[in-house]
Amino acid sequence: MLLDETAKHVFTDYRKAAAPKAFAVSMSGAYAVVEGATTDDDAAKRAVSRCQEYARTCLLYALGEKIVAGMKEPPLETARARRGRRPGGEQLSLRPGR
Repeated sequence: MLLDETAKHVFTDYRKAAAPKAFAVSMSGAYAVVEGATTDDDAAKRAVSRCQEYARTCLLYALGEKIVAGMKEPPLETARARRGRRPGGEQLSLRPGR
């Protein structure tokens, strides 16, 4: 999975963000970042869910400091969150899909 230039810039900022954190992306270009969540599991669910508000299919790209995109299985059972859930209170970077 490749990131466009804007997403690469956001991912650079993501690497400096407070943990627990997660970065989710879609093939259409949508992405979402959650930082300062309560757990890694919570960060993963919220990042994917927030990304899915702008794209049908979003996958976890990074969890904490580890890039997890392309793994055969997500690192957490909940890495793919249900669509339509609204996260509450986290700091987000977000770009709607094209």
